[in-house]
Amino acid sequence: MFKMLLTSFTLSLILSLGSQSFAHGLNMSSASITLRDEIHLLLNVQYDLISVMEKAKILSADKNLLQIVATMPATEFEDKVQQLKILFTQQLVAITDGKTVEGMQFKFPTGAELQSMVRQRLMQSLTSSDHDHDQSLTWLEADVLIHKNAKGLELQFPAALGSVVSTFSRPETIVIQSGKAGASYSRLLR
Repeated sequence: MFKMLLTSFTLSLILSLGSQSFAHGLNMSSASITLRDEIHLLLNVQYDLISVMEKAKILSADKNLLQIVATMPATEFEDKVQQLKILFTQQLVAITDGKTVEGMQFKFPTGAELQSMVRQRLMQSLTSSDHDHDQSLTWLEADVLIHKNAKGLELQFPAALGSVVSTFSRPETIVIQSGKAGASYSRLLR
C-alpha cells in the first residue's frame, strides 16, 4: 500500500512539473573506437537518449520529454526502443577500403533499464538546482571483424547523434611472463 502511494505521489509530482524544461549541458555524443589484433573493431557510443530519440523523430518534440518518457507505459516505451535499435543497426556502419563491413553485432541496454535510467535522471533533476548536465546518457556497444589488411576505416554514425567526439585506440597486447620475482611491465611513455 505504501509503495502504491509513493508511486502515485511521485507520478503526480512529475506531472505537476510539466511546465519546467531542462537545459542540456554537454550535448555531444562520444565514441570510443578500438581496434584489437588488427581485425577486431569495438565501438562504445555514449549519447543522450532523449535528444537522439527526438532528433530521429521517434519522440515528438516537447519541452517535457524527460517526464513523458519517465511516465510512458512500458510497452509503448519498448516500441520506441525498438525503433532506436533499428536506427542504429541500419545507420551505424563500418567501412574499410570503400566496402561496407557486414556482420556488426550490437549490444543495447534493455527498455526497462533505459526507462529506469530516465526515471532516475528525472528524480535527480527534481531534487537538484544544477541542471547543467540534465542529459539522459546511455550507451551502446558494437563489434565486428574487419579484413586484416584493411588500409582505411570509416565509421558512419546516424545523423540523430549530432556531432560525435571520438577517440581511436589500437591497444598492444602482450603476455608478461612470470619469473622468480613475479611479473612486471615497463614502458617508455615519451
